[in-house]
Amino acid sequence: MSTMNFTVIKSPFNQANPAPEDPKDFATAVLKHLNGRHPADVPLSDFRDPFTVAAQIRNATYHDKHVRDLKSSIKEVGLEQGIIAELVKDEVGNLQAVIVEGNHRFKAVSELFDEGCIERTTTGHPEIKAYTLEENFFPSAAHREAFQVYMNRPILKKSCSPDEVIEATGRLIDDGIFGDTATAPEGSIEDAAKTFVRELYPTMSRRQVSDAVVARANRTRNKRRLTNGFTASDARNHKAASRVVFDGKDRNDYIISPMVISNDQADFRKALGEIIEKRAALIASGGSGNLAVKTRLVAKTNKATDSDIDTFRAKIRAKTDCMNAFSQAEMGYDIIDDTLFLPEKTNESKEYRLKRFV
Repeated sequence: MSTMNFTVIKSPFNQANPAPEDPKDFATAVLKHLNGRHPADVPLSDFRDPFTVAAQIRNATYHDKHVRDLKSSIKEVGLEQGIIAELVKDEVGNLQAVIVEGNHRFKAVSELFDEGCIERTTTGHPEIKAYTLEENFFPSAAHREAFQVYMNRPILKKSCSPDEVIEATGRLIDDGIFGDTATAPEGSIEDAAKTFVRELYPTMSRRQVSDAVVARANRTRNKRRLTNGFTASDARNHKAASRVVFDGKDRNDYIISPMVISNDQADFRKALGEIIEKRAALIASGGSGNLAVKTRLVAKTNKATDSDIDTFRAKIRAKTDCMNAFSQAEMGYDIIDDTLFLPEKTNESKEYRLKRFV
C-alpha cells in the first residue's frame, strides 16, 4: 500500500453491534456508516487489477458504453462519488485495495489519466477518491456480495443484468444470507430472496425472479450435507427404492419396516411388530429361515437441533440394543440387523413426503 496518510474505515459490526440479518438492511447500514465521511485520494497503483479479482458479481468486468459516459461526465464535473474498496492481503502478505463498488469509475479515471485529461493530483500520482475499508470489514464474502448487488441496482448507473442478479442471488442463498436451508420454515428463504431482488430491480419479470429463486433454493437444499452425511437426495432415492414388495429379495435379503419410526414410542413398537410378523410369515411359507433374513429399521425425527437429533437417535439405538439382547437370548439372532437414520425434518411438506415409504 502507499504510505499516504488517509484514514482506513473500520467495520461497525462486532459482538455488541452484530450485522443486520436482512441483506438490504445490512447494505443500508454500511452506507449509513460511510455517510458524512470524506473519501481519500488513493493512488491507482494501490488497487488490485479488477480483472484479477474473483469477487465480482458481473459476468463482464466493464461495459464500454458506460465507461465512455462516465469519462464524459468526469471531464465536465469531476468524480462526484468516491469508489469503495476493502483492504486484503496478497500472496506475500502485502495489503492491497480490492474494489467492492466502482469498477467503471476506476476504469474511466484510469483512462482519463492515460489520455492526459487529468494532470494535477494531491498524491503526485494517478489517483481516485475512495472509501477504503479495513481488512475483513464485511463479516463474510456473502455480506460483501449482498452489498454489491444492492449497490448495482438501477439508479443512475449501469445496473446488473437479470442473469447476473439471479446468479448473485443464488450464491447468497447458497451462503445462507437469507437463512439456513436445513432449518428455515418452508418458503421463508424464497420469500426473502424474491423480496430482495424485486425491491432492488423492480423491472425484472416477477415470473423469472420467482422461478429462478425457487429453483436455486431447491438446489441448495438438495446439496446440503445433513446429519452423518445423509442428503435430501439420498432420502428421496431411498424412498423410491423402497416402493417394492417386502419379499426379502428386492432389497438384497433385507426386510425394511414399512413405516418410519419418529419420536413416538408407539412407532417403534409398531415397526417392530411388522418385522416380527414378516419373519413369521417367511418361516410359515417355507422361506429361507431366520438367520438368512436381514432386517432394517428406518428412523426419522422432527427435532431441529443437532443435540435433540443425537438424543433421539441414542434412544432408538438403546431400544434396538435392548430388543436384540432379548432376541439373542431367546432365539440366537438379532431381530434388527441395521438402523437407517434419515435426515432431520426441514419443513412440514418434506416431513409429510418422507413419512412413509409404502
